[in-house]
Amino acid sequence: MRWSGGLTLVMWAALGMPLLAAGGPASRSEQLFGVRNASLHQVTELGVVWCSGPTVTWGAIEPRRGSYNWSRLDNLVRSAGQANVQLVPIIMCFSAWGSKPELVRANAAYHEARQSGLPRDVHAWMHFASRLVERYDGDGRDDMTGLVQPVKHWQVERELPRCWADGPAELVKYLKLTEEAIKTADSSAQVVVGGLAANALYACAFADKALPSLAVEGRAVDRASLVQSTIYKQQRALVDALLGPAAASFDVLDLHPYGCWECLPQVMGWVDDHPAVKGKPKWCLQGGAPVAMYDGTATEEEVAAGVVKWYCSLALLGVQRAAWTVLPEPETSESFNETALIGTNGAQRSPWTAYTVLLEKVSGFTQVKRHAQPGLVAVEFARPSGLVVAVWASSTGMVDVSRFKIKRVTGLDGRMRPLPSKGKMELGPSPVFVE
Repeated sequence: MRWSGGLTLVMWAALGMPLLAAGGPASRSEQLFGVRNASLHQVTELGVVWCSGPTVTWGAIEPRRGSYNWSRLDNLVRSAGQANVQLVPIIMCFSAWGSKPELVRANAAYHEARQSGLPRDVHAWMHFASRLVERYDGDGRDDMTGLVQPVKHWQVERELPRCWADGPAELVKYLKLTEEAIKTADSSAQVVVGGLAANALYACAFADKALPSLAVEGRAVDRASLVQSTIYKQQRALVDALLGPAAASFDVLDLHPYGCWECLPQVMGWVDDHPAVKGKPKWCLQGGAPVAMYDGTATEEEVAAGVVKWYCSLALLGVQRAAWTVLPEPETSESFNETALIGTNGAQRSPWTAYTVLLEKVSGFTQVKRHAQPGLVAVEFARPSGLVVAVWASSTGMVDVSRFKIKRVTGLDGRMRPLPSKGKMELGPSPVFVE
């Protein structure tokens, strides 16, 4: 939802729906599964406990120096707290009076705040960031009225390098100043850096030979040509800064790995090859599959399968949080919107059902591991109530599953499937859950 003044908020339904039960610290499974671009009703209906967003633009809260309008953000934080939903707000450094004139002109051409940059007045920005965090930190000092649940994670910028208008040196300086402002207000707050965009993430990993190949819109990318391109060089400088000197100024690294789930281990391995971020928690607050096709032709069934494969892969890699898109975004291309859990007509799609089945089956998992078997992917989740394994095959056919003691088989639609016969079961690219 786009509010006048440039404050972008996730859309929330009216209060009065069933609330999530309050309790102690969330389990690893509860923390892994989140959403983005969703209504509060949709968040609670899915049964997840956190949501990426909203995007809070500096100029929307402080349209004039020293003049603040907190009302809409207060209402949003209050509603989320009453529903026991954790928010991960995204703060964006742009205002018509505090940003550089060239950035103001560039964003005006788009009629929205698309990019941020090092502010013209860094002291004004730091003051705003500190006041923002202080208002929602729950320490009893200068908190908003009626604060139910404090905000403890703040994402600095939405996506990098796409949403950053300045160079790498400015990015390093900006992140350092912003972290200082956030931690001064709330020393226990966690700073999440703006997500590393998929195109830059895959291009850099491919350039460094962590990925054997790369295709865009169905066409293979030539490595030698890529590394000589001006766009790549500009993006690479920002990525190197983010994974290098800037890493001292954030607690959590966010990655946006849209596309092929099979390459996630290589990509994450490439990220961990950078010593400055190797030990930092990894989140994926925007991503999904199978948009690697980039043509908007994925079927609902393929996307439903992609939901499970993406989360299984990230669980195996130790990613702490991952947010799937619920609602399509009008300004986003079809190839990205095809992954949404809700269709453009407002109806729940097959991916929605697959998400709910996935949550039902693996909720409360304490350990996860992958079984090695040619032609078969089997990801085992250990839960207090017993083991459940998500399994799928590279191609459709009868597969030997005798290694598993199977009493129940559930498809992504939540329906029971036939049990194996003589240790074999028909499997294909669409995962099923065996228990």
